[in-house]
Amino acid sequence: MKYINKFLLLITLMPGILLLIANSSGSPGGRTGSPGDGNQTCTACHSGTAISQSGWISTNIPPEGYTPGATYEVVLNAQHASSSKFGFELTAETAQAQKTGVFSVVQSNRTKLLNQGKAVTHTSGGTAATGGTTSWVMNWTAPASAQGEITFYAAVNASNSNNGTSGDVIYKTSFSVQPMAPAALTAVQPNTAAQGQTVTLTITGTNTGWTGTSPTVQLTLASNPNQTINAQAVTVNSSTQLQAEFNIPLTAAAGTYHLKVNNLQLDNAFTITAVTTLAETNSNRFEVFPNPASGQQVRITHAMNQPKVQITDLNGRLVASEQLFTGKQDINIGGLKPGLYYIVLNDGQHAAVQKLVIR
Repeated sequence: MKYINKFLLLITLMPGILLLIANSSGSPGGRTGSPGDGNQTCTACHSGTAISQSGWISTNIPPEGYTPGATYEVVLNAQHASSSKFGFELTAETAQAQKTGVFSVVQSNRTKLLNQGKAVTHTSGGTAATGGTTSWVMNWTAPASAQGEITFYAAVNASNSNNGTSGDVIYKTSFSVQPMAPAALTAVQPNTAAQGQTVTLTITGTNTGWTGTSPTVQLTLASNPNQTINAQAVTVNSSTQLQAEFNIPLTAAAGTYHLKVNNLQLDNAFTITAVTTLAETNSNRFEVFPNPASGQQVRITHAMNQPKVQITDLNGRLVASEQLFTGKQDINIGGLKPGLYYIVLNDGQHAAVQKLVIR
């Protein structure tokens, strides 16, 4: 009878013994304290109440947020002064309590995967601690598309090494990250220029990642996407700022333009005004004689660097164009009807505008 009682006692204790052996080599799963795990922690097997602890999970995910599909390092730290052994389970979930992303092992002697890579736990060789502290390192690959806020949850067992389920201290901790906002254009200065003007735009973006390779920058007429003006030169100042120089043709349609940098677009960001809507600008840079004019030619005297002269009507339409090579040069106006015009000189650095009356 004595042997039978011992046998029955052994059978009674066997599940607990097996559980202890199993848990020393890793969590049975679903014990991270996350909503998706029913908020269960190691207290499902060990006595006590889980103590909340902040700051035990860290990652190298940048403050701007995670990038879909990118792989990051996750570190779980644990501390309990009297413990020489620790165990853990860690997972990641969306705000809807759905497991997300995929973990991979970095310390194969200390950690292993659970739940098809949706969680990580310790191995039997990964429980040892020094001075009451330990840590585990693992990699986590973000989901292929942004899933909003994602929270890492972990439960930690600070063991008293009595080979039982009592006397241990259980901790739970969490850490949340946001998705990185998509790249976007946010501002452009200045945001207006006149027909015939040369202008340098300072363009600002967010999460754009611009580098030394110059992006393609253009203005597209909002009312007609087939009418575009390409930047003549682009300088990248930083990953989120660049400068683009435009020579706005006198023939450019006046109106509102979208700004495009590669595949990013800032709608209705820029306005080109008709030269007829402007006051005469830098008129002291050149003289027109005679003015009013009634013959076939007028003489232009200027102090600019071989500017291009363009004549527009009151609607901003180009009616004549000629290159000036000397500081005093005659241009032909014989084909123009009597009326009021604007004559514009532009040498790529400066633009000057005057009225021209033809009788």
